[in-house]
Amino acid sequence: MKETRYTLIRSDRKTTAIRVLTDGSVEIRAPGHLPLREIERFLEEKKDWIEKHRQIMLDRYPTDLDPRKIMYRGYWKDIRPAAEDGLFFDGEFFYAPVDWEEDFLKNALQEMMKKLAKKELIPLVHMMASEMGLTPARITITGAKTKWGSCSNGKNLSFSWRLMAAPQDVIEYVICHELCHMTEMNHSSRFWALVEKRIPDWRQKRERLAAVQSWLDAYYR
Repeated sequence: MKETRYTLIRSDRKTTAIRVLTDGSVEIRAPGHLPLREIERFLEEKKDWIEKHRQIMLDRYPTDLDPRKIMYRGYWKDIRPAAEDGLFFDGEFFYAPVDWEEDFLKNALQEMMKKLAKKELIPLVHMMASEMGLTPARITITGAKTKWGSCSNGKNLSFSWRLMAAPQDVIEYVICHELCHMTEMNHSSRFWALVEKRIPDWRQKRERLAAVQSWLDAYYR
């Protein structure tokens, strides 16, 4: 693999992580104190993984985003011409006037996704919580851009409407993740054991979630 170009983001995080974006570019998040040579060594160790996931991204996500397509529940959905004013969804396709400007269309899609999230995600959370013997105090839908879900000390759960772009099994991973926090309010080995008991391949689900996040970042930028 030829030399990898990447964007480096330093913060107060404790670990180093690599993310391959939908356009095939590489983003590295690293602790602020970590020497550059250590980052470069980490990058070299992960070069095969980077190349594999870069190809996956380029195959799965177009580099030229079509504003008349939207990702919904892991599938590309056409936004078809509407016979009347307004945005509609019939369960298969979205419909919007062809003369809507791109920004106006995206804002309308965000509002629709919020409504769909309340309609579809909240009942799913209740169902999964019941299966796990848990009872959330409250479930809300947010507009968070990077935080897919959260669980408060009071057992209040929240999920971003952006999760509606993810496939069903990835959505269930995020919900399970937050439900497990109702028992373990941390990311200890006990917490991950709870997640793994229900979703053994949670690591793969997390990688796919990162791919969806990359597309969302590009589409709604």
